[in-house]
Amino acid sequence: MRYLIEEELEIANHIMGIAAKEALKSTCQKSKRGAIIVRENKIISAGRNDPPLDTRCVPEFCMKICRDYTIHAEQNAILNALAIGQVLRGSRMYHEKIKSGNVEVVPKPDEKSYLQCSKLILHTGIEEYVLRHKDGIAVYSAREFYDFTLRTALI
Repeated sequence: MRYLIEEELEIANHIMGIAAKEALKSTCQKSKRGAIIVRENKIISAGRNDPPLDTRCVPEFCMKICRDYTIHAEQNAILNALAIGQVLRGSRMYHEKIKSGNVEVVPKPDEKSYLQCSKLILHTGIEEYVLRHKDGIAVYSAREFYDFTLRTALI
């Protein structure tokens, strides 16, 4: 993991703003998150936390089992990209979390729910994953992100 600086940080802040707008569209009652996939400096897909198609967020389920009930923002971004024939290999995914209408930092990807997404990110060839931490915007290689989330899930 490394923190982004200078021009890379400026670009990341812009894309994280787009991810935040995507998160605000989420119908999930517990966790509003947005994900943006960029390849060759172009946005190729977006996704947000939402229940499966033709279902609605049911707070009794969502608040207790959100990680299993909703389609995660990362998963939706991947599915949306594949549905329109986008190549994910070599891309970078940006993730943003919104709580009470405000951007929230993610201390570390230490929630067990990250494992579901990290394995898809690695498997589809997405190269890097970007998160907002309290010390700045951090980028993980897909392998590093997967290994970290796998260790966390084993604890």
